[in-house]
Amino acid sequence: MECFTNSTEKPFAVLIENKVYSTQGKKQLDDYLIHTEKEGKYDYIFPVYLTLDESDEPKGSRCNDYFHITYLEIEEILEKIITARENNSFITPEIEFIQYYNESLKELLGMNIEAQELAKEIYRNYREVIDFISANGETSIAEAGNNFIKQNNTEGLEAIKSGNSKFFPFIDSV
Repeated sequence: MECFTNSTEKPFAVLIENKVYSTQGKKQLDDYLIHTEKEGKYDYIFPVYLTLDESDEPKGSRCNDYFHITYLEIEEILEKIITARENNSFITPEIEFIQYYNESLKELLGMNIEAQELAKEIYRNYREVIDFISANGETSIAEAGNNFIKQNNTEGLEAIKSGNSKFFPFIDSV
């Protein structure tokens, strides 16, 4: 995303690394930032690390350059914007878009806030055990997805090959 202040100045860039059900590659964030800086097109670069998981901190030698924000924090910000606009009876197409996007975020987050807070507390208290089970469990999400495809003889769907066992997207091969 480029933003210009006026026609004589270089733009600034907002560099967003968006992690949904995946993990960072080694030096990935460093590489993105260095590449963007080398382009020399921007007076200022604002790097953002956007994640589902608040404990998934940016890594690398340039990690402190990244602003870390979670989808939940964005959802909370958008909810405040929507509420403020609704209280003023000021609904515009932009607010309608924000409402739609916020609903999409809630769906992504499974917005049962109480259940989400309980899950966070359980993870904080039992992180080592949960990580061990996730890394060493007998059945991964990918395996479950492959079994689903086999058992349901689903035409047009195939597993995307990914190194992340927690994420199993489907693609339409037609």
